[in-house]
This record gives sequence, C-alpha cells and structure tokens, in this order.
Amino acid sequence: MTTSAFNEFVTYRISNGKKTEIGSLTHGCIADSAYSLITQGTLDQTGRALDFAITGDGFFKVSDASGNEGLTRDGNFYVNADGYLTASSGAFVMGKQGRINIGSADGISVSEQGEIMSDGKYMDILDIISPEDITALQKRQDGTYSYAGNDAGFGGKVIQGSLELSNVNIISEMTSMIEASRAFQSCSQAVKIIDQMNQKTVNEIGRV
Repeated sequence: MTTSAFNEFVTYRISNGKKTEIGSLTHGCIADSAYSLITQGTLDQTGRALDFAITGDGFFKVSDASGNEGLTRDGNFYVNADGYLTASSGAFVMGKQGRINIGSADGISVSEQGEIMSDGKYMDILDIISPEDITALQKRQDGTYSYAGNDAGFGGKVIQGSLELSNVNIISEMTSMIEASRAFQSCSQAVKIIDQMNQKTVNEIGRV
C-alpha cells in the first residue's frame, strides 16, 4: 500500500468531484494500490543440494496436480515419493520437457543455466520464465504468480545450495512506520487545536 501527500490527495478529490463540507474531516490518505515488490533479495548459502536461488530476472515454473501453472522465486525444492522434483507446496517443478523426475537428491547438480545433472547424466533444464512485462504478474493465493505475457528469455543465473531471502528492508520499513506514527500524532494535535478554536469562536458568537 502507498499513501498520498496532501497535494496529491486534494487533486484526487477535485478530479473525482468530491468536496468536504465544513466541519467534516477526511482520513488524510488513500490507498493507491497493493503490489508486490519484485526486486533481488540477498542470498543465504544453505549448502543443501535442492536449494536453488535465481540471481537476476526469472521465476521457476511450477505446476500443481491439476496442471495449473504458476511462477515462483522460492527455490526450496524436494523430491517426492515418486522421484519428482517438487516445490515446498508440493507442486511439481517444471523443466523444458515437463515434470522433472530425478529419482533422488543424491548426485544432483545444477548449472548456472539451470541444467540438471544426476551423477553426470543430463536430466532436464529448469523452465525459468523472465516476464517481459513484470507488471502483468498476478499474485495467487498459494503465493505463486500467474503470467500470460511474453517470456523475455532467462539471462540470470541459478545458484545451487542457496536460497533467496526476503527483499524487504526492515530498517527502512521501521523508519517509515515511525514517520507515519509521528505524522499521525501531529495531525491529531492539530485537529484538537482547531476544535478548540472552533469552540471558542462559537462561544464568542453566542455572546454577540
């Protein structure tokens, strides 16, 4: 969610034909939109063979049991009872040839281009999608994204034994929260002062 400055809020109200009656008070901010921040997060070296991280643009393609495909940056993968590579949600990790059956995690290696090898034998290559229009990504309830646009081609790297961490800057978010809290307190105090002035004006008029 983003908030609007005062001048932006006034412009929004005017352009939408809204007006504020004397004595009423607005909230002072509006929700413009909710969106996902698609930026590179830091990498955590886990040393686990089935942990894959993407550097640069790109999303792993996954598919549930019904064939519904989605995109994810979460490379914390597993091998199910049938030997297929799966996401932590249980969805199948997709390769260029479809579902990837590696049998077991033993002897598995992955190149920077996403080529999967098992004891030196080529198995498949990860189907990594780089959306041409990142704004066309649609967040789904399972945490993956749907995308119907064009693939720009993967130009990043796959790092085995690492996971991408959150891209949220905690310090920055805490600072913003403190600033918002202080702004609210200032506005609250201003409202009290205005209310006192209005009350005084009413009393003075009543004496005339």
